[in-house]
Amino acid sequence: MLKHFAALLKKDIKLIIHHKFILIMLGSLLVYSLYINFVYLVEGTKTVETNLYLLFAGQQQQSFATDQRIKIVGSAEELYQALAADQDGVGIRLDQDGHPDRILLYQVSPKIDRSKALAGLNLLLDDEHLGEVPLTYLGKGDLEQKQRVNMTAVIIFFEIAAISFLGIAAIFFKEKAMGVIKVYGVLPGSKFLYLASKVLLFLGLEIIFAVGMCLINLGVEYTRSILAQVILQVVLLSPIMVLLGFLFSLVYHDLKQFILAYTIIVVLGTSPVFLFVTSPLEWTGLYLLPSYYAFSALYNAMLKQPYPVVIYGLACIVVILGLSRANYYLMKREIERG
Repeated sequence: MLKHFAALLKKDIKLIIHHKFILIMLGSLLVYSLYINFVYLVEGTKTVETNLYLLFAGQQQQSFATDQRIKIVGSAEELYQALAADQDGVGIRLDQDGHPDRILLYQVSPKIDRSKALAGLNLLLDDEHLGEVPLTYLGKGDLEQKQRVNMTAVIIFFEIAAISFLGIAAIFFKEKAMGVIKVYGVLPGSKFLYLASKVLLFLGLEIIFAVGMCLINLGVEYTRSILAQVILQVVLLSPIMVLLGFLFSLVYHDLKQFILAYTIIVVLGTSPVFLFVTSPLEWTGLYLLPSYYAFSALYNAMLKQPYPVVIYGLACIVVILGLSRANYYLMKREIERG
């Protein structure tokens, strides 16, 4: 059985190399990394909503227009705590006359720091004092790292879905045209071994892609701290997408029909998740999408945030077993129909 499985895996690797999947993956890795570093980070920091935390001198307090981004704190300690929790925010101390006395913020870069200070003063309607008010840095901010993690998580998740879904379909329809499916269908135990070789191959490619994205865009130290959790999420997600792609390959007659399923499941099923999970926007219907829970698990792992891994892992195992069984019977039907 092991010799048979090794032969299947070797054949699949040759097929992947022949179809230049590795070059596509490496090209995607390069293009996405260039986008994160030279486009997304530059534009993303411009759209960050800046909260303003005000500390008045003495007991004085002024009224401002109803803007939810303006928060009034009662002490210097409260101001420091607020900024530590919201490192994208800006703190401004006001003197007895109500004019800005000092601006406090976490350091990102000179350009971004000045933009954040200006945004805070604009909320205060006192931007003419920007050149006079000294800046005090409370430490190194994490705005850029958050932006990197957000987009890296989105790309890894979407790439896993795209590579698995389209890749397995391309291989299946190629082998179907060659008559390979019929051959493996009559061999004992070959149906599950056939599926297992595909799952293992794409899992290996996607782990390499995920690790490469993290190393290039998040740095060695940060990647080391999240590596085990990220690989675990890929191990749980990749087989589901491969088996789901294979299932739809068995349902549809050719690659053209399969593209419709790809559009509905991968594009329409995942795009809302990226939009609402990584932004302040809310939509109650989001919780009905299975992709929400899959992406949230990966996203929280990359942010080092707690997530019910055991419950999610058990759910993924049940889904994998169910899809494997469904694929087995659909493949058997495909062979009999052929």
